[in-house]
Amino acid sequence: MGKNIFCIFLLVLFCANCFISRGICQEKIEITSVECSYLSKVKVNSPVQNSFEQDLKVQPTISGFRFNYPIVVEKDKTYLIHGFSFQHLLLDYENWDIFQEPDCVDEFYALGYELTLSYKFSEVWTMNTFLHPGIASDVKGASLGDMHISGGVLFDYRTSGPASYGLGLAYAGNFGDPLFVPLIRFAWDDEKKLRLNLILPAQAELWYKYTENLELGLRARLIGNQYKINKPGARSNKFNYLVACLGPSFKYHFTDNLSLGLDAGMTLFHRLQLYDRDTKVRSLDLKNGWFSTLGVYFNI
Repeated sequence: MGKNIFCIFLLVLFCANCFISRGICQEKIEITSVECSYLSKVKVNSPVQNSFEQDLKVQPTISGFRFNYPIVVEKDKTYLIHGFSFQHLLLDYENWDIFQEPDCVDEFYALGYELTLSYKFSEVWTMNTFLHPGIASDVKGASLGDMHISGGVLFDYRTSGPASYGLGLAYAGNFGDPLFVPLIRFAWDDEKKLRLNLILPAQAELWYKYTENLELGLRARLIGNQYKINKPGARSNKFNYLVACLGPSFKYHFTDNLSLGLDAGMTLFHRLQLYDRDTKVRSLDLKNGWFSTLGVYFNI
């Protein structure tokens, strides 16, 4: 996967997190969520021969927090949502040789603000726009120069049946040259047992309402970011992280507003990359392993 492909996946991932968490793809708006993902310790797939990569093992832990503050501009027509997010990536390395690769950075943070505007033109057409400035770095010497900005617009068409369709465009200016990516969304909800949310290629969710309080699902999603490296003496200034996960999901609703979720399964793709501007310094494809995610969600 080249640098441009990574940027495309990451940009669509930002859009998926923004649109899905703010209720644009579902009936309720998420106010607060806390998630923690644990991934198994895995070795490098196809390591460079006679290098430390042959014995290297990596175990990531990803935790995050989101808070959304919705404002009703015009009831049943216009909504403005202020969103704040925090993510922590911790990488536990085993057998990393700093003499072969001195850029051993194992902890990153991401802080973001998202402004989302949802405007309903008619009973079937809705426009959703978002703006996302944020900082993602190792925090050592982090500054406003590390800020990235992305945005997007999605036009949603809701049929008279259970289906709705979305088509839009996303933009990012933090990957070098400005990047534009088309957005494709599909949702289906029979309001009884089944519902489906898709934002390709970042996220897919299928849910079955087993009881009034318990939902069983299958989720495929991407987790990742591009972080700025500010470590003194480092030859790399960017760190790319991307993992694709697939597995069953369980969500228990204590009330209409409070839920507990558990995902588990396997990783399908897992990559770490070090870059010096546009020059790749090192790329590590990790072997697939298991993952689990525990989350608490509060919606209105």
